Order: sequence, then C-alpha cells, then structure tokens
Amino acid sequence: MNSTEIAIVKLKAGVSDEIFLKEAKNVQIFLQNSPGYVSRKLFKSENGYWVDMVEWSSQENAFKAFENFSKDSANHKFEELLDVSSMQMYHSSEFWKFE
Repeated sequence: MNSTEIAIVKLKAGVSDEIFLKEAKNVQIFLQNSPGYVSRKLFKSENGYWVDMVEWSSQENAFKAFENFSKDSANHKFEELLDVSSMQMYHSSEFWKFE
C-alpha cells in the first residue's frame, strides 16, 4: 500500500524561491535513487508555505528515506534553507482511492 510523506514549511528570511527550487531539484536525485520512490509534487501556498509531497511504495520505504535524508551531505544545503520552526511533517498510508 502506498504511503505519502507531506512536509509543510516556510523558507528562512531572505531565501528566494529560485534558490529553493534549485536545491529542491538537487534533492530529487536523492529521492529518485531511494528504494520505493514513486513521485513528488511541490506546491506553494498564498501565505508562503511550501508543501512537499512525496509518494512511496510503502510506509517502510518512506521512513527509510526520511532516516537517510540528513545523512546525505548533498541534502544539507536544502535543509539550511528551511525555517524548521515552521515545519510540519506527516506520513500517511493510502486509505481510499476515488476514481
């Protein structure tokens, strides 16, 4: 059963969308090389929050990638752009699919 990881966060003061998107693309390399990666969508709300939604083939794969994310130095610059005090993180398993 698929699992979705949702991160909601604001950027640190002074960080431009362009810089953030450049680093988000670099993070994509890590995600695509992680077992169980399915897809990723990135949204920006009107109030400045970014929503990073990653779908995984299982919750186990989502948790493994989450654990390994900070261990990969290629992701550190991305993490430095985030206002961690604003961050909310959720892992959800697919409950129902409407067609």
